[in-house]
Amino acid sequence: MSADPTTTESAVGVGVVDPTVLGALAARLGDRAGGFLATLLDTWELETAQRLEELDRAITDGKRAGVARVAHSMRGSSAAMGAVRLSLACGQVEVAARGDEPTDLAAARDLLAAEVALALAALADLHRGGDAPV
Repeated sequence: MSADPTTTESAVGVGVVDPTVLGALAARLGDRAGGFLATLLDTWELETAQRLEELDRAITDGKRAGVARVAHSMRGSSAAMGAVRLSLACGQVEVAARGDEPTDLAAARDLLAAEVALALAALADLHRGGDAPV
């Protein structure tokens, strides 16, 4: 793994989302899946936006531990949604923020914001039944 969280070298060859994650949940829910998944996606989008705001505050305040905490939280929630690349990027940012090496946290935030946008688009497309970039 690179010490630079702004690279996604560990995510090379990894799809934006793993459709089997939400697919398994949808299969268990049956007819209730559509409404539940729509609510789940809306909630995840709202909470992820809040985490990005928390990340901004931690970066502005120079609190690397806060950056690591937020990245850890985002890593878990994105993995639960099947947003694989975002989860990997969050892990990279978390490790870098916990380390002692100088890290461009603003660039790391930009990376996470870009990965969030990709994940949101892919998850929405997947929910609509489209061909998400997986």
